[in-house]
Amino acid sequence: MKIVTQRLILRTMNDHDFTDVHEYMSDEETMKFFVDGPYTKARTLAMVNPKEKQDHLSIILKDNQRIIGHLDFHPWVMINTYEIGWVVNKNYHNKGYATEAAQALIDYAFNEMKVHRLVVMSDTRNQASNRICQKLGFRLEGTFKKCIYNSTKDEWWDELFYAMLKEEYHEN
Repeated sequence: MKIVTQRLILRTMNDHDFTDVHEYMSDEETMKFFVDGPYTKARTLAMVNPKEKQDHLSIILKDNQRIIGHLDFHPWVMINTYEIGWVVNKNYHNKGYATEAAQALIDYAFNEMKVHRLVVMSDTRNQASNRICQKLGFRLEGTFKKCIYNSTKDEWWDELFYAMLKEEYHEN
């Protein structure tokens, strides 16, 4: 899969992406809302070169070919339903890259793949990600209280559940 936007290229992640991906996936600040925390080199290598189907799309800046983050995109529970997520290197926050990349993938999912529904799950404390969901037109369906267990910190996290139906996408 390859999607091109005004500033970005989205394509299936591969093992050549390791260095750029590991830079942000191993960063504690970038990974603070991920229950697994910062990734080791082995974990990043397994992510960019999985044994099964790849479900990550690298977010690449057109002007310098640098990988600044990625989108997760995979089937979710029911047919024609996909979960989408994003993570961007902290050095590229607040520039609209995650929103631009996610919007392009949403357009592709509804227009090309003809999906029925997209969902996003986001930590309640992740204000930046929750703002992106709102900008993109996702509807907040609910809050899952203490549904994610962080064994490293021995604490439970709340998560917001957002969704968008095909007909809602086409109404916007």
